[in-house]
Amino acid sequence: MTKPRILATKSLDRAIESLFSERFEFHIAKDASIESIAEAAQRLDPQGMVVRDDLPDTIAELAPSLVHIARHGSGVDVIPVKACSDAGICISRVPGGNAVSVAEWCLSQILSLLHRLPDIVEASRNEGWSIARKRFTGAAVDLAEKKVLILGFGAIAQHLSHMLCIGLRAKVTIACRRPEAFKAEHASLEFISMSEALAALPQTEVLVPCIALSASTEGLVSQSWFDALPARAIVVNASRGEVLDEQAMCKALVEGRLAGAAIDVVASRSLASDSPLWQTPRLVITPHLAGHTADAHQRNGMSCLEALTESLLLNQCPKHAINPEVWPQALERMRN
Repeated sequence: MTKPRILATKSLDRAIESLFSERFEFHIAKDASIESIAEAAQRLDPQGMVVRDDLPDTIAELAPSLVHIARHGSGVDVIPVKACSDAGICISRVPGGNAVSVAEWCLSQILSLLHRLPDIVEASRNEGWSIARKRFTGAAVDLAEKKVLILGFGAIAQHLSHMLCIGLRAKVTIACRRPEAFKAEHASLEFISMSEALAALPQTEVLVPCIALSASTEGLVSQSWFDALPARAIVVNASRGEVLDEQAMCKALVEGRLAGAAIDVVASRSLASDSPLWQTPRLVITPHLAGHTADAHQRNGMSCLEALTESLLLNQCPKHAINPEVWPQALERMRN
């Protein structure tokens, strides 16, 4: 019996790749560029795909046998969702697959910034042990009892709030769309509406956006937010770069109106070596790696394997499909 063809846009966990090869005819694109993915899709005409990178808008035409796209992660902004749905291609994702990893990254950056670790390391290296010790004695602050404002209450925010509140005794407030829905179950947290977040900023010492990108959240953390935060505050963002006004953040850091910031995402998706963000003081930048731990890599890969097994080997709609209404069309594509 011929095995269904699977195309991955990038390599997976080695053990997961072995499992894919046992069940499917498994291929990996030459590289993660749209051009290479398009070439591989047209040449192989896969029935399934494991997607970690941007797909061409014409993927449905390039691969007429394509039935199911399994997103190796939670966000589907790398997939032309409408075009695929219109063509009858089912799309699944991994909800919360890297939530713990991103939450731990946020926690690590919060602790690092509050304890002034990037500044201390640089001063120790450039100015010497004694000068750095004298300069930073009394400069660090504890996280315990500090006021943290988290925007959103999805999987990442839920893990992070538990770590902060239960493990480290921070005072955590959640700003979300439906605060009343969570209050009873999460008594240790304070919940407010998103419209109340701006008023909470003058007392906020740690601000963490954990919100999806949408028309209502793009540019949400704007100049007025940075103006409202106290100078002792820090900002940590691992959600989407577009939710935060980078220019306003950098201005606040340069002028000393913000104690520090850490970002794993940028509005431009990646940063050139000459970007002014690299020169901004007290700003830690990582290249969108917060959720790319070995453990998250394995969880996401296994979820994709299970989803494609459901669809292509068992003829079942994958349980984490974002467009289950197209499954009858997907089955028809499979039969043809």
